[in-house]
Amino acid sequence: MTKRPALSPLGTARERLLATMGQPPHYTTAVAERLREFNLGEEAAYLAWEVVRCAPGLSGEEERALFLLVLASIVNLHQGSTRLPVRGPLGVALATLLTKLDGEWARPVIERLLDDRRLEPVLGRPGDYRPLLLEGDHLYHQRTLHFEDQLAAALARRLGAPELDVNLRHVQRALDEVAGDRLSAEQRYAVLTAVCSPLAVVSGGPGTGKTSIVVAILRVLARLGVPMSGVALAAPTGKAAHRMKESVLAGLALVPAPDAHDEDVAAVPEPRTLHRLLGYSPDADRFKYHEHNRLPDTVVVVDEGSMVDLYLMNQLVHAVRDDARLILLGDAEQLPSVEAGAVFR
Repeated sequence: MTKRPALSPLGTARERLLATMGQPPHYTTAVAERLREFNLGEEAAYLAWEVVRCAPGLSGEEERALFLLVLASIVNLHQGSTRLPVRGPLGVALATLLTKLDGEWARPVIERLLDDRRLEPVLGRPGDYRPLLLEGDHLYHQRTLHFEDQLAAALARRLGAPELDVNLRHVQRALDEVAGDRLSAEQRYAVLTAVCSPLAVVSGGPGTGKTSIVVAILRVLARLGVPMSGVALAAPTGKAAHRMKESVLAGLALVPAPDAHDEDVAAVPEPRTLHRLLGYSPDADRFKYHEHNRLPDTVVVVDEGSMVDLYLMNQLVHAVRDDARLILLGDAEQLPSVEAGAVFR
């Protein structure tokens, strides 16, 4: 009976790779304890080492400095930032990370390497296809900058699009009927923006009436003849989606004299997580809905927008139809996204 190889915490494929190209330098394993302080495993060190191996011709000191730079960029991304300041007044961010990784000595070496052509295989400028990209004084991962540029372009298109084809007098009449004097001027403006525009962002802290705004938006849309079956309510997590459902129902319960339109609003489809809305398949690791297969909904309302990271927001914005309303609500000062990219800010 053939003896099967023992499982390795690094993966059997990596074990075979190491057998072919040799063990990594000692500094990749020496930093493992520091990585645990950032809730990162030793695989981050191996990833950084892989990048260093793609830049031949460096001295031992330069290799280690580049390793620390790549590792600092991974830690920075894990902490939620899409870019790492490496030079200029904000370069203190890199210095702080290097100190925590026992690499204070490396900063001057890194500053020299940033302009060294020997790093061209791994370090480029925006538009290049390299693992790391330097834009001004900031270091990006290529994938992160790609999605950031994609999202910025998609938002610019949506912001630059003409207002939706709605009768403003009908909108104003519906808003007066729904709100009366119960909404402030700012809240009324938020409702009008959401109803008339392809994109609306409503940000406010606790007690600013975001729930009242959502309920008013739905009630106005119902009076404009928008089918509630085409309205999608969503949130980043299941808990947030459940909270959104309860808030909308509680808001509707406060309507003094509900009519048939309000009954339609009460039948709006239940809020879902964004992953469920976009049809994410864990097995295939892809989404059903994207820029080439848009969501059928004519209105998409997302609560707790501050929790949506760069990659998921990019997926969402590209999946929403050009003629649909995308309404994002949340508090930019609370509940940051788990993954990188504080898009709501």
